[in-house]
Amino acid sequence: MRVDFHIHTNLSDGALDPEAVLELIAERKLKAWAITDHDLTEASQRYEDIPGAVSGCEVTTWAEGREVHVVALGTRLNDTPWQEVLCAIRHAREEYLVRLCQWLRQQHGIDVPDGAGRKQSSRISSRAHLAAYLHQHHVVRSVGEAFQRYLGDAHIRHLAPPNYPPLEQAVAHIQAAGGVAILAHPAHYRDYGMVERLLHSSPLDGLEVRHPGCDSQWRSFLEHQAQSRGLLMSCGSDFHYPGPRRIGEHRLDGVRLAPLLERLNVSHR
Repeated sequence: MRVDFHIHTNLSDGALDPEAVLELIAERKLKAWAITDHDLTEASQRYEDIPGAVSGCEVTTWAEGREVHVVALGTRLNDTPWQEVLCAIRHAREEYLVRLCQWLRQQHGIDVPDGAGRKQSSRISSRAHLAAYLHQHHVVRSVGEAFQRYLGDAHIRHLAPPNYPPLEQAVAHIQAAGGVAILAHPAHYRDYGMVERLLHSSPLDGLEVRHPGCDSQWRSFLEHQAQSRGLLMSCGSDFHYPGPRRIGEHRLDGVRLAPLLERLNVSHR
């Protein structure tokens, strides 16, 4: 069944504007979908009345000394406390980007202005934007190298953490706004024990068991975790720009997906 509950636009750190993403969604004939820009629901608010649309957002949280992302699906978009939470996270992102730029100048002698990489179209600040800035200004040869040398979790772990909400608190906010909290791209952490601890310690509703970089071993592990803990299974392309990741490509069969669709009031027939 072709659904995709993890898609980004240029309102956060994607390359395409929401209208272009919507065209791709139509071309791929998705049954259901969610635009899940980081800490932002603006695109979801634009398209909430389109058949198959589910409100979405990828929420930045903090757990185990690092960023952990949670896809929020089906939240009430006009919920004032929920929007205040997202606004606070976006502000924390801005503060953290400034501190990262200061650290690059002081520790590595890289001449970057505070807030380097901010984009006019984007409503958020992000490490991805800073990595792109370093690439564009020939500090590194690729965005990937920027993370490998400077911006990856291992390199910045010693810095004071950003003021992102703890995972458990973020999940509670999502659920209070009527949404479903899904652990995003668990295989990206490459740590089975960490994923087990996250699922054990927080009241998550489910997890992505199909996403880019999730090989057969990880898929089996994640499905087992979902089944043994009674969690919902989700899937998403984590689409950011046209390329290897195609909207709707990472799919689940109807049996595994049905409980999530029922929670989201999406017909699966």
